[in-house]
Amino acid sequence: MAQIDLSIVIPIAILAGLGFAGILARDVLRRETGSDGMREIADAIRQGARAFLRRQYKTIAFIAAILAVLFAVALGLQRGLVLGLETAGAFALGATFSALSGYIGMHISIRSNVRSAAGSLKSFNDALVTALRGGAVSGLAIVSMSLAGVTLLYYGYGALGAAANPTTYNTCIATGLFTAAQCTAQAAEDTIILSIVGFGFGASLVALFAQLGGGIFTKAADVGADLVGKVEAGIPEDDPRNPAVIADLVGDNVGDCAGRGADLFESTAAENIGAMVLGVVLFQYFGVAGIIFPLVARGLGVIACIVGVLVVRAREDEAPMSALNRGYIVTSVLASLFFGFAAWAMLQPTLPTTSGGLTWAYYWMCGIVGMLTAVAYVWITQYYTEARYRPVKEIASASETGPATNIISGFSVGLEATAIPALVVSIAILASYWLGETTGIPRGGIYGTAIATMGMLSTAAYILAMDTFGPIVDNGAGIIEMSGMSETARKNMDKLDAAGNTTKALTKGYAVGSAALAAFLLFNAFLTEAHVNSGDVHRRVHGSRPRLPFQRLCDSRRRPCRMVDHQRCPGPIPRKPRHHGRDLEAGLRPHGGHRDTRRAEGNGCPRHFGRRNALGRRAHLPLRENHIHCWNANPRRRTAGRLSHGRDYRGSPHGPRAEHRWGSVGQCEEVHRGGQPRREG
Repeated sequence: MAQIDLSIVIPIAILAGLGFAGILARDVLRRETGSDGMREIADAIRQGARAFLRRQYKTIAFIAAILAVLFAVALGLQRGLVLGLETAGAFALGATFSALSGYIGMHISIRSNVRSAAGSLKSFNDALVTALRGGAVSGLAIVSMSLAGVTLLYYGYGALGAAANPTTYNTCIATGLFTAAQCTAQAAEDTIILSIVGFGFGASLVALFAQLGGGIFTKAADVGADLVGKVEAGIPEDDPRNPAVIADLVGDNVGDCAGRGADLFESTAAENIGAMVLGVVLFQYFGVAGIIFPLVARGLGVIACIVGVLVVRAREDEAPMSALNRGYIVTSVLASLFFGFAAWAMLQPTLPTTSGGLTWAYYWMCGIVGMLTAVAYVWITQYYTEARYRPVKEIASASETGPATNIISGFSVGLEATAIPALVVSIAILASYWLGETTGIPRGGIYGTAIATMGMLSTAAYILAMDTFGPIVDNGAGIIEMSGMSETARKNMDKLDAAGNTTKALTKGYAVGSAALAAFLLFNAFLTEAHVNSGDVHRRVHGSRPRLPFQRLCDSRRRPCRMVDHQRCPGPIPRKPRHHGRDLEAGLRPHGGHRDTRRAEGNGCPRHFGRRNALGRRAHLPLRENHIHCWNANPRRRTAGRLSHGRDYRGSPHGPRAEHRWGSVGQCEEVHRGGQPRREG
């Protein structure tokens, strides 16, 4: 089946996301703001949040300008002025869009809090819907602007024209499977993708400051307000007599709204670019469709999130998380269906594969794996943080006996809560890699992990809506408490505030899980661009090449292996070089056994006999672990006829011009006959 071009989905999704965010913002801002006392408190929160963000963004802008210039100069000197300017421009655009999306989200958040509080005076559902739609403005703006930035750079730099990457071109031509025109097209796409990598760096810079700055501020303000109010003055939380409460409410916005938004903006941008890099590797199989597939999948995910936000409604006696989970389930189901349609339309290979016409189905399942991972993270986080379940009840019960048992119980639950998510993300990586490898496409497994990351982040806009929902209802509860509103309104906002703590926690878990998948994806994208394979990485890290089966067997027996004739023949070696001279002069092999040249093993290796002890049994000398025995049969070496430790060598089985060397794994020279020695490690 021929591929279907779905690139038109990308601009439609961007406009739909930003347009619907504007509609939601208008809907929220038109709602009632409550009494004068509520508005006074909301104004104080708004002023504090604006002041913090303004000061933070000034610092970020100064540092980003310096780094952009450094990028332009450094890359301009190394790779040419054009690439340097393009990378610097992408870096500046990534930082700008990340900061702008965070500002838009917080701008609506600090105005939605008082409106959600006013809605609680009418009904529980009104307060919940107002808070969620205010949060959805942030979520849709962040994901849509991330998608818009990558799309603008990809098509903009592509329209300007790009020179073919010579390394990619030469690698493609060397395979002998593709024409020069095909390799030129692939190399040009590779150049374009590399020029937009700076967008992810710019987003990472803003995320670093927003997460650290906002997170430290919100925790410091929270602890400070509790110490002054509860401990010193003995007054309730959110008491109007405690001015530190305003700083606490400001911290919820700058930390959990702007900070988390910048974090997931960076994750979505980096994941898009990393998946596009891997799409270039499979260019001969999927063409341009494999490169822009991440953008199409992200756009369809935005549309699914819009529908999920609209369906959320709550009954007066219903738990808030039940209504929010209902919207999330709708979003996930729609995203999975849209993902399958995009895979069917765009991931039809142009070359024969093992999976044939079902290649798209395997990659669709990779996306489903990522979505199931996101669902698992959401439910696991809810279990460990929601008041209805065992972990929180245990912590509350432990608090009855004092702070010591409270700390021990809470810390124990925190340690327990990390085990299952680590297992889930490991299973997701392995499953998606296996599904990708099953297609039979070279490096298809790595592309499968990229698609799993796309699947996990396809619901990012809705997750961000629930994240911003947290500080909105937290602020709303504080406004109701400080303004002295009715008991019914307090109960409604307290229920939402408890759910808001859970949504903030599940977004943290979701961000960590998506970052783990994105890190794996970006690392493989780096290896792909650097043309480094896994064996090279193992050799650089561990100082040796990957261990062969018989070598692992020797290690398990606590003795090393002698590597002769292209690593096929294991054998013991003595522990110290001083044994060699005596054995060699006696015409023996260095390992202490005679070499039988008449018979050979089944694998073509000479048969070795160890020296026998007094009982007639073979006994090998004690050996040093991880040593390799290397023979250098290069006749051009001037040191021929000499041992590397200085002794004369006349008894080499390879002839009078052989050299004998010793060394540990990763340091020994493995020499093939007639070739130059190659040093490993």
